[in-house]
Amino acid sequence: GVTLLMESLSKWKQIPEIPLGYMTDAALKWLANFHCAFLPKTLNPSALPLSDLIDLDGWSIGTHLSLEKRPPQEMEDLPEHISAFVTRFEANDEYFASSSAKEHGARLQVVAADAAKALLPENHAHQTMVHGDYKQGNFFFDSSSEIAVFDWQWTGPGVGATDLIYFCVMAACDEALEDH
Repeated sequence: GVTLLMESLSKWKQIPEIPLGYMTDAALKWLANFHCAFLPKTLNPSALPLSDLIDLDGWSIGTHLSLEKRPPQEMEDLPEHISAFVTRFEANDEYFASSSAKEHGARLQVVAADAAKALLPENHAHQTMVHGDYKQGNFFFDSSSEIAVFDWQWTGPGVGATDLIYFCVMAACDEALEDH
């Protein structure tokens, strides 16, 4: 069976960058509660059974950043893509004009497989369910500090820190990062 939960989000707002204040707090609190709900029973006796959810044909690894879900061509093209990205910003900051910046893609290519392996859920005692794409484009806020989270296509077992890091990089403003 399928259960649909629907609510009109017309009074909610989506914003391009999460400012310091109630929205940052709401996003972090929601994420902490979500991760806590799927921690191992030894850490949270009332946790939901993560293994049952995996058996329902869900992802074996949450997050779209998992190399297993990315086309192999992406990794092959990484040096070229990073170099092109850096070149577009050369006039904005001297860092982007450096040869070091242009070589990031090749350096990332060398360590990516080991980094991905280190983040596999089975390599962590405290694996949980991760949203997998926890960024500002995937939640709405209302005026009373409530948050609505959606876009669950990358959800699966993982390391909770990956959601937190993605939120910090993609959604939170600099002031929120400095404050927390």
